[in-house]
Amino acid sequence: MSRKTDAIVADALEKSKVLTEAIPQGRGAHRTNAERIVAVCKDLVCARPVQEPRTPLVTETGRIRFGKFPAEQSLLNRYGALLRIWRDAYRGIVDVSVPKPPGGGNPLAIADEDLAALDHGTKSRITLMMAVLREQKVENDRLKKLLYDQVPAPGHQGEAPIQTPVPPGARAAIGGWLAEVEAGIGGLEVDDLGVRVTRRAKPNQVIVSAEVIEALRAICGNNESRAIVEPMTPR
Repeated sequence: MSRKTDAIVADALEKSKVLTEAIPQGRGAHRTNAERIVAVCKDLVCARPVQEPRTPLVTETGRIRFGKFPAEQSLLNRYGALLRIWRDAYRGIVDVSVPKPPGGGNPLAIADEDLAALDHGTKSRITLMMAVLREQKVENDRLKKLLYDQVPAPGHQGEAPIQTPVPPGARAAIGGWLAEVEAGIGGLEVDDLGVRVTRRAKPNQVIVSAEVIEALRAICGNNESRAIVEPMTPR
């Protein structure tokens, strides 16, 4: 094994030792089972080729080697922490065992000499599969960037919008005026386009009271309310 693989196995053994030694002395059978599970998992990840310590395989191998060994359900319920340690070790060994492309090149590229011994049909199928994988990787990278740029991280909702508190009485003033408009009182009426002045309106009649104006300014902010509509400059 390589140094990296040795280090991964040693780390898994150390973590397993901590869990095993935490088992009370009075539970001898439980401790024995844990030690046997560690031994089986170690053999699997150190095998050539490396084998994943899945629950059925661990149970089968353990019964062949020791005879008396926990069933699959017991492994999952009572010894799940040990199994997770060795599954992590398996993934780590697989990661460090994958051959790196020469010169740090594209991992989805295959040199022509690597395909030279294959027949034409097999070579064509491999070439096609690699092309599909490269296309899929490009699409996955695009989607990852899209998610990164546009989807907020969990728990982060962005900056909260600034809300202007509504002063007491403002809602009542505006609500009363709207009720009068919708009832056709005060020379105004509402249609599909908005509010219109009717023939019943008198010259110089107050259409919107100062109280309602102040309420609207208080909600929008004085500067904002006066800047909503800019007077048009004659051309």
